[in-house]
Amino acid sequence: MRTLAAAFLAAFLAAGTAAADECAACKPGKICPTHESGDDAAAKEAGPLLKDRDLEKRRSGIDRLAEAAAKHLNARSKKLTNELVKMLQDPEATVKSYAAERLGDCGDEAMAAQVLAGEVGKLEKALAMDKPSKEAELRKWEEQLRVIGSFYAGLGKLTTQAGAAAAFDKGIRSANPWVGKTAAENCKGFKKNKVVTKALVDMLAGYFAKVVSDGNSAAWVAISMALPEVTGCNDIPSQRDTDAARWNAAWQKWWRENEKTMK
Repeated sequence: MRTLAAAFLAAFLAAGTAAADECAACKPGKICPTHESGDDAAAKEAGPLLKDRDLEKRRSGIDRLAEAAAKHLNARSKKLTNELVKMLQDPEATVKSYAAERLGDCGDEAMAAQVLAGEVGKLEKALAMDKPSKEAELRKWEEQLRVIGSFYAGLGKLTTQAGAAAAFDKGIRSANPWVGKTAAENCKGFKKNKVVTKALVDMLAGYFAKVVSDGNSAAWVAISMALPEVTGCNDIPSQRDTDAARWNAAWQKWWRENEKTMK
């Protein structure tokens, strides 16, 4: 059942991406009559689906909203964004996760960044710092972490938004290394962003100086992998288990030399 749900999710995400478009008649703050009418129809059609007890139908309702929004991405619909935002409170983890990613795909960017950043903050507070040892608690913890990952994935698509960059800055620097890991894994679209790069460089050094633990190690590796993606720098020889100190020192030196080139 989990495999089927994952395949369903992947297929719809791919379909939503393929359908993305812009409309010359739509302007920021003023959607053309054709698409405004289409948005109204989509919201009306999606309404019953979003309230259905069947989670597959709720996801289908989310897709209906996203498909309409994707027809005019240059002037994003606040009406449809509001409907997607409501689904972030769905009791089913896979549904709220799906809504978060679609919100990043096609929601009003400023609104999506603000809402997703706020929700990530709430989710972070509820996540334990370490993996629980009891199986039932571990499953719940892993689910919470997956949900946070989906919310960061949504934020990771909002690369023009200072609020999204600020959320990644906070997430990468989180006292919870699993949150830091998840934020680092999803920040790679923020190319040469000064705020995100500084957080990665700082926390690479911060985790290097900390006592080794599963969480700290996972965060350090995720940050190490994100740095070349975000900075575009491929000149530093790849990090290996035996030369972590050299990798850290090289990135601190790189930051001092390149800070002013970041935007």
